[in-house]
Amino acid sequence: MVYISKDRDITHGDTKLGIIMKHKFSMITTKLSMDSKMTGSIKTISSTTIGAVDASASYTFSSDAIAYKGNQSTYAPLNFPTLLTGVGLRSVTSDPTLLINPSATNKTLKFGSITIDDETKTNFSIANIKIIPGCKYNLNLNFRTCTQQVNMADDAMNWRYPVNSSYTGCTGPNNVNYPNGTLLEKVFTTPASNYGFTFDVTELDNAINMTVNGKQILLDSRLPDPTKAQVQFQTYDNTANGEGIITRNIKFPDNTEYGQNGIADIWNLKGTATAPLVRIIISKTGEVTMLGSKTSGGPLFQLLLKEGLSFQKVTWNTTGTNTIKVTQRVSNTTFVVGKGYGQAKIACPTT
Repeated sequence: MVYISKDRDITHGDTKLGIIMKHKFSMITTKLSMDSKMTGSIKTISSTTIGAVDASASYTFSSDAIAYKGNQSTYAPLNFPTLLTGVGLRSVTSDPTLLINPSATNKTLKFGSITIDDETKTNFSIANIKIIPGCKYNLNLNFRTCTQQVNMADDAMNWRYPVNSSYTGCTGPNNVNYPNGTLLEKVFTTPASNYGFTFDVTELDNAINMTVNGKQILLDSRLPDPTKAQVQFQTYDNTANGEGIITRNIKFPDNTEYGQNGIADIWNLKGTATAPLVRIIISKTGEVTMLGSKTSGGPLFQLLLKEGLSFQKVTWNTTGTNTIKVTQRVSNTTFVVGKGYGQAKIACPTT
């Protein structure tokens, strides 16, 4: 409800009222997001409500007064968008929810069911939600799991291949030129980690793929050899080098992409150890998630494959070692700089 009461003399001709409408009830928009170190995604949200609040109220225009029913009989439903089948999202925002209630600090947000990181909680609730009449505001909830790094004996990822120059430090003989189409790779093993694996990339040009325990995270059945697929961050014509048109196959959920929409090409961006450019996450159940930053050192957002492609679920050994292979197919200048590490789940601090 929006209302204003104002006395104003009316004169001949145009009279400007100068009205500013004010809300009488509350409106809350709820956003659920996952910490960037958390694996997996938000898969399901059902029967989410906030309350208890009044179903209605009476308003007296002459005195600008609201008489709440005081029956506290209603739990207002929160409507979230449909989640992506089989993929899930890392961040989900509800439609605005209208609440009829006097000022309060003791309301409860209830989830009939919510699935995050392949764990489902039923009848899950968050207490002490504030209601402020006349205000429209956001309720931001960030979910996280407390973890610690399980570093590998050989966790550095650092190779650079300039065009028409020698390359050292990868599979194959050193000090030779690797032509376009050559697969660069590095294989390492990780110690046991019960919360999956994370690969933080600080520099990239311009594609990457990964194999976990013998299973490639991306295959493309449209190619003569599906195993030659790469998560491609650039669209360009490489016909002269025998590769044809290379097409970007990754985007952000808002349909923006690297190299357009005001976002720089990925090779012109750099991350840091604490704010990587790209983060590839393997969950404890083998779900693959990729995050990316739109700016150097900026926040991470979920990345989604395009053109009907999807990440394959892999097998992750939570109690034993895992074999990781990172690959790049040479395409002109090619480089990747990053670090991989396992994640172990630990108890969260009590304060």
